[in-house]
Amino acid sequence: MRLFAAAIPASGQVATISIVDSSGDVGRGSDVAYGPDGLALISYLDATNGALKVAHCNDVACTTAVKTTIDALAATTFGASTSVAFGPDGRALISYQAGTFIKVAHCADALCSSATLSTVETAASTFPLGSAITDSGAMSSGCAHSWPGSRRT
Repeated sequence: MRLFAAAIPASGQVATISIVDSSGDVGRGSDVAYGPDGLALISYLDATNGALKVAHCNDVACTTAVKTTIDALAATTFGASTSVAFGPDGRALISYQAGTFIKVAHCADALCSSATLSTVETAASTFPLGSAITDSGAMSSGCAHSWPGSRRT
């Protein structure tokens, strides 16, 4: 599997499709958000290495990107997706499922060259991954949706 990025230009121009990562089984559960710098940050799973990765595009077409492993010890079994959003601090927040845990990574900088990892739920089998959200305060937060009839709502 490969992780692709597509830049859709103005009418009448040709779209650019770039391969962002093709090293192993990568690209599952990907999500994209545009940061304060106007460039895309893509979160995705690396099933080959059991890791959460990000790619920060160096240009709008994402012809090159800085790829970083955020959680190298995530798990060999992932949930279906990642979710990325930018907080009011200008840094990304990524929610993802790793094994039976729902985790959140709060990026240290715009490139997400490193992140603070937090486990927010230890029984992820009852909480499918929702979306990364941000609040209006100085910090970002994440959420997970519950199945109907589960122990939390």
